[in-house]
Amino acid sequence: MKNKVLTVILVLSLGLNLGVVATFSRHWLIRRDFKKGPGENNWFKKKIKKELNLTNTQVEFMEQDRKNINQEIKSAREELKRKRAELFALLDTDPVDSVKVDKLIDAISSLQAKIEKTIVGHLVTMKKNLTPEQQRKFKAIMPRGFMTPPPDQPGKERHEGPPEP
Repeated sequence: MKNKVLTVILVLSLGLNLGVVATFSRHWLIRRDFKKGPGENNWFKKKIKKELNLTNTQVEFMEQDRKNINQEIKSAREELKRKRAELFALLDTDPVDSVKVDKLIDAISSLQAKIEKTIVGHLVTMKKNLTPEQQRKFKAIMPRGFMTPPPDQPGKERHEGPPEP
């Protein structure tokens, strides 16, 4: 009887330990893949190629398109960051110049729209280069996204913004 109880306790302990190890491993892998971002070893070449069953030619075309828009998006994001800093500096003044604030908000909105249009243009280009079956799968993937973001980390500010193309 004592051996049976000990065996049950050991099995439960082993299961609990395996669950903890699996959970930490999953979070570590997600965080690691997310930090890689766009590049040679990114989610695109692995996950989307596998899910859509892309040919090497399709992958190369899409990667080249991604590289082309990355620079455009990068410069727009840098300008967006400058405009936001200018806006917050303007909000610190007394009295606040409403006309300048409105102009900055319009400029920020314009930059955000430019980024969104660029990303959507990339998605349209990707879609055009897919077979009908791949387009069906692509349509199913789009609402859920291609990659799970890393879990929230206490003490770290989470970046909210447009997704990386």
